[in-house]
Amino acid sequence: MAGKFQLGFRSHVAANRSPDSYRDSAGNHNRSQREQKESCMLSKVCQFSRFHVGGLTARTAMALAALAAAGLAGTAMATTYTYAPVANTAPGDWSTGTNWSPSGAPVSGATTTLTFGSNSPVLANGLTNTNTDDIGGAFQANIINLQGTGPASGAATINIAAASGNSLNLVAPAASSIVANLNANAGTAGLTYNVSVPVSLTAFAAGDTVVFQGAGTATFNFSGGITTTNSAALLIQNVGSLAPTVTLSGSTASTVQGLVMYGGARLNANANLDVTGVNSGLTIKGGFSVNSGVMTQDNGVTVNLGTVGSTTSYVWDAFIGSGASGNNGTYNLNSGTLNINVSSTYGGLRLGQSTGVTGTLNVNGGTLNTYVENSSTPPADVLGTIGLAVAGGSTATVNQNGGVVNTGVVSMVGATSATLSTTAAYNLNGGTLATGNVNMHTTGSGATATFNFNGGTLQANATSAAFMQGLTAANVQAGGAVIDTNGNTITIAQNLLSDPAATGGTDGGLTLLDSSTNHNGELILSGTGNTYNGNTSVQDGTLQINTGFLASTSTVSIATGAKMILDYSGTDSITSLILGGVVEGPGIYGYGHLSSSFFTSAGVTNGTLTIPAIPEPATLGLLALGGLGILASGRRRRRA
Repeated sequence: MAGKFQLGFRSHVAANRSPDSYRDSAGNHNRSQREQKESCMLSKVCQFSRFHVGGLTARTAMALAALAAAGLAGTAMATTYTYAPVANTAPGDWSTGTNWSPSGAPVSGATTTLTFGSNSPVLANGLTNTNTDDIGGAFQANIINLQGTGPASGAATINIAAASGNSLNLVAPAASSIVANLNANAGTAGLTYNVSVPVSLTAFAAGDTVVFQGAGTATFNFSGGITTTNSAALLIQNVGSLAPTVTLSGSTASTVQGLVMYGGARLNANANLDVTGVNSGLTIKGGFSVNSGVMTQDNGVTVNLGTVGSTTSYVWDAFIGSGASGNNGTYNLNSGTLNINVSSTYGGLRLGQSTGVTGTLNVNGGTLNTYVENSSTPPADVLGTIGLAVAGGSTATVNQNGGVVNTGVVSMVGATSATLSTTAAYNLNGGTLATGNVNMHTTGSGATATFNFNGGTLQANATSAAFMQGLTAANVQAGGAVIDTNGNTITIAQNLLSDPAATGGTDGGLTLLDSSTNHNGELILSGTGNTYNGNTSVQDGTLQINTGFLASTSTVSIATGAKMILDYSGTDSITSLILGGVVEGPGIYGYGHLSSSFFTSAGVTNGTLTIPAIPEPATLGLLALGGLGILASGRRRRRA
């Protein structure tokens, strides 16, 4: 099987570690990842487990081979029932024996295989076929094969439905036994499987995986929901170079059960999962990893990694980009809510978990929350970490174009390597990032951590004397830096740099907000190398700058009720000053100077802002005439 994968587990008992240390990819210090995988995989009894990725040892490989052989032996006498859809047939019932080959209604049982379609020849043009499970109760099978090739014209649709109250229970007779083969091909015109029958997946033993795999290029839409039992974990992976796309969707809560897991979900080897319109949401307990795949969350669905408010049902970490080198994972949050409930404040969402991988999070809308065990109400109880480029030699990027991200810490670069490039970037292009801290966890050669302000709002959810610092760069781009103190006092020691790519050489400047009811938040820019050159607007709260770095071409605006502290010696020349909506004239402004009510003091030094005097028009004319006279004189001298 070309889609190589492996699983390991550890129970959720926190290893001793210092608060500022990252765990290894297995989250352990006392036992190696390989040892833990072997112990737990062979026992097959890891309740509420989490996944890990790494190389198989010979011992583990032999054990898995034995289990696979046992599975093959157990299904040697299995009965396969094949349903072959034909062009635009009337709805067919499973109980009608003539719809199947061999003739006769399929018999529910642990050795039954249900096969729909054949990959050759292609399906009829414009095929629409619906077959309905009318065999009462839960129909049990070991394997379901979804096959067929889309027609030359007129896309084909195969609907697998169920009578009210019926469901399909796929049971694995051995460890990691495959239960769904997704091999149907889109063909020229396209092929869609709509599986509206509720599907239940049952593992052989607690903590085992049940597998959706295939090389199909068709669309596989499970609108009836997927539920795993017996602490099963769902593994979605490809076979060969192609990957199936699995979509969970539905229109009504009564028919859509969502995806409930005990043991975790993994998107591996370029497989894809699209959570679209799952009204009752998706819950994953135990572990979560997107490896070389894409997970898309849309249509307002709620995805819970762990159960918020529970002390026993949580994930240790959620990984995007993990495993072997080249396993690049992407999570697209387009709408809805993604809740990640972890075991401690140092766990959470981790991008770039392994060397040589890329993890990408695109937040285009919706809300992402990281919680710790019992916490349930953002922002006060929002903790946990979003870790970027956790492993040396990895790459991690967050593109936040909208939506809301609530987390305790954004920590970039977990480990570095002297020989491998490690890159982390957070692009705040829109929406709101609410956090208590943004930092670079580990510095070293070859490591870069960049935060780009480009119109999104960075909101403080806690007071911090080290709110942002230690990064390679914090760039102010065309959209500008928008910072909301939210009633907190925060210090940014990181220099806010003008993006060298800013249009016309001028960036979007800085806007200070305070969304709290008391409006008593304060932002202190303590860096000595700030270079942003756009305008500065203090709309609420207090802005303190510790050096006179404001650009001479910029405008400073201070709204009524807001304050500015100029905690430096000397004066800083700017083009324009707007106080309470009124454009001020030339002069020296600051604490103890003109319009002092808009300024306050930190009690150390008190600098000023200077608006240079503009020469009167008559003076400008005299200066111009004088210039012409000098020019003429110069010309006369040259003639002489």
